[in-house]
Amino acid sequence: MSPSAGGSFQHRNRDLQTLEYISVSQHPQWETIMIGGTQDNGTHRYTGSPAWVLSDGGDGGFTAINPSLPTRMYHEYVSSTFYRSDSSGDSGSWVLKNSGITGLSEFYSPFTLDPTTPA
Repeated sequence: MSPSAGGSFQHRNRDLQTLEYISVSQHPQWETIMIGGTQDNGTHRYTGSPAWVLSDGGDGGFTAINPSLPTRMYHEYVSSTFYRSDSSGDSGSWVLKNSGITGLSEFYSPFTLDPTTPA
């Protein structure tokens, strides 16, 4: 919306969520903390405000939150390329974690964390 004939614009997207998520993971203790992956639009983090925030770019794929250490979050890029954040998914905190992963995969590979040692 522009009250000045295009000279300036006002944000009008409050509560409008228009991305289609491949996966959404919810924090084990706080229902307002979530992380979700989208194709071509990155991985986003939700913290209870009206809008999701871009956490990492590119493809988001499947996601997970470590139930034993909820500040540790995971997302997949493509072809079994996995990233981990030890800073609650803060932008710039993602580190490649592909050690020991071999073989072919789908474009996105569904994954789950080991419940006894989620690492």
